[in-house]
Amino acid sequence: MKRCSAILGTLAAAVCLPLALSCPTANDPAPPPAYHVSFKLDGVLVELGAGPSGTANAEPSGTIAFEGLPSAFQVGTAALTRILASETAADIGVSTTYQNAADRLRIDFKAVATGDYALNDGTNGMMRYESDKGTDGITASGTLHVTSFGLVGEDIVGTFDATLTDSVPTLYAVTEGSFRVKRYPAILAGS
Repeated sequence: MKRCSAILGTLAAAVCLPLALSCPTANDPAPPPAYHVSFKLDGVLVELGAGPSGTANAEPSGTIAFEGLPSAFQVGTAALTRILASETAADIGVSTTYQNAADRLRIDFKAVATGDYALNDGTNGMMRYESDKGTDGITASGTLHVTSFGLVGEDIVGTFDATLTDSVPTLYAVTEGSFRVKRYPAILAGS
């Protein structure tokens, strides 16, 4: 009987100890949040989970290839940050470039730091969203809130809202915008 109890005790320890060690504890680090850009366009959710990675070419050229996550760059030596996101690589094929993506977003703002920025024109800040669903709008007005601005390889995080207009003009409401993008090295100043 004592031998049975000892064997059962050993078995219980062999099974329970690994289970206990594999359970998360309060000290375990949380997994990092996924890179994304999402917003509602006239109340309809838009989620963009891909973006271009850095190249030596000026952006936005057709030669910028996808890494598979939304990205941010400092443009040239100016204090201009550009956020680029598009539909996921799975939706469009990994050989596709940013310019060929059916749904793509670009946000520019004149800073390399946290803060609140106006998205009202091409001078101080702007947002452009192009979609194969017929939307091709640029900001008439809007606000960008950058809450975290990491170094190259780290995250840039924030929220935004805007009113987009197109050439008709049709107005589009952008609400509940949020983003977490990876920061890449500076790219050459381009269009």
